Amino acid sequence: MRPFRLAAAMILFAFPAVAENVYDFAAHSAQHRTFAATMHATGIDRALGNRGPYTIFAPTDAAFSRLSGLGQLDREELVELLTCHMAPTQALAATLQPGQSRIVRTVGGCTLTMQRVGDEVLLRSSGGQSQRIAAADLRQSNGVVHVIDMLILPES
Repeated sequence: MRPFRLAAAMILFAFPAVAENVYDFAAHSAQHRTFAATMHATGIDRALGNRGPYTIFAPTDAAFSRLSGLGQLDREELVELLTCHMAPTQALAATLQPGQSRIVRTVGGCTLTMQRVGDEVLLRSSGGQSQRIAAADLRQSNGVVHVIDMLILPES
C-alpha cells in the first residue's frame, strides 16, 4: 500500500462514518469541535441540514487555534469566515486526474482551487494560502467533506 493511501486510511478512522449531513460530520468529529461550535453559534448548522449538495472544507481545531482573535469576531465576521469553507455544489477530489484542477466558488465569495498532484490533492485560495487536503471525499447524506488544517480567510 502506498504511504499516502495508508495515511489516508488511518485518517479515516479518526472521523465519523457517513453522518446525517455535512454539519453532523463536524459535530461528531473530535478534530472539528471549534468548527461545529462556531457553525452552531451562527446558525449555519441549520442551513447545512438542507438537501444540498454541499462541499465543506472542514478546518481542524488546530487550524482555528492559529487564528488570533477568533473570540473577538462578531457574528457577521464569523459567518463570512465560515462560508468561505462551504460551497453549494459537490466538488469531489476523486474526479481530478493528476495535474488537473477545479475551481470552487464558496458561499462566502472565496475562490478556491483543488488540484491533484500525484496522490495528493492541494487546496489553494485566491489569497495565496495553500495546503494539502488531509482527508478528501468524506461523503455525507447531503454532500462531501474535505478535512483541511488551515482556515480559508475571506478575500478582502
